[in-house]
Amino acid sequence: MDDPRARFAAARAASLATADATGVPHIVPLVFVVVGDTLYSCVDHKPKTTTALRRLRNISQNPRVSLLVDRYDDEWSQLWWVRADGEAEILEAPTSEAEKAIDALARKYSQYVDTRPDGQVIAVRNLRWSSWESVPGNIISETQNIVSLSHVNDPATTPIFPGDPEFTLYTAATIKADGYYLQYLKQGEHTGTHWGAPAHFEIGGLTADQLDPADLYLPAVKIDVRARAGNEADYVLTVADLEEWESEHGRIPNGAAVIAWTGWESRWGTDSYANNDDSGVCHQPGFSIEAVQWLLTSGRLGRQGALGIDTFGPDPGNDSSYAVSKLLYGERRISLENLANLSALPTTGAHILAGGTVNRGGSGSPASIYALLG
Repeated sequence: MDDPRARFAAARAASLATADATGVPHIVPLVFVVVGDTLYSCVDHKPKTTTALRRLRNISQNPRVSLLVDRYDDEWSQLWWVRADGEAEILEAPTSEAEKAIDALARKYSQYVDTRPDGQVIAVRNLRWSSWESVPGNIISETQNIVSLSHVNDPATTPIFPGDPEFTLYTAATIKADGYYLQYLKQGEHTGTHWGAPAHFEIGGLTADQLDPADLYLPAVKIDVRARAGNEADYVLTVADLEEWESEHGRIPNGAAVIAWTGWESRWGTDSYANNDDSGVCHQPGFSIEAVQWLLTSGRLGRQGALGIDTFGPDPGNDSSYAVSKLLYGERRISLENLANLSALPTTGAHILAGGTVNRGGSGSPASIYALLG
């Protein structure tokens, strides 16, 4: 399919799938409009059994939604579907965004010109598109690209955080001698590119095996602070940085992975990555306490979410109290550390998927972390 987004946007109605906090699904048809990277719908005057709509209750509990537009025809060569996945937010009228959304809906649906909706608006952000159409061989065409954000695990180049276990890797079996090839690996749970579970810094926090797969799949935003971090090794990302980013790119979605791009990945494999001074103090950029508190208070880091960075971790290197980590790790929030290839991660619109071994009682895991680009 050449342009799934355009085919979806041209449709007159879609099916919206939501689920409540326990995962019970609910599907309902709705009208909508796509504006840029956001889909809007609203509570309107069409007859309903109640105004306490289940879709709104579900979104307040679980913002992840899917929408489907499709075509059925008895001539099966004409079949197709387009799906949009995203994170939904309820906008209360008469905010500026809600009013603009209703204006856009009125341009698509004349019924809204005659009777302008005055109810809540659903905004679905960070849309990811997938599609299928009937073609020879019934091939599914997915529009997502996948980018690795992980360094290669190699004891010769992987920096080790001070105090972490030694990282060793050697050949345990060869095809010539044993009929198969195998390496023996010994490392800590936070060696190389990895993610951290709440138990890493919170007594009684969830361990790796207690998290759900959905906790490791998050909408991602990238905050570029390379210029500032390049001039000041101890730079911390501030509330002002976040507000400046939002003024240009829109609100950070709730439950997001907020990733600081400091440029530190270019130092990987050298002593300048740890950047220790003569006293052994590490100097790396990180997040400020105020910025993390702002993300938590505002819901951008909610029950789920992550801080990601291309350094040892979200704390500035010279803070041995780990104040940022102590704020971050709670409920189902995680960290993404020692990230790589952040130049390939778009500023908005991608999702992060973190893999790795799930250890019993684990504090996290060395990981293959991927960006899924819609």
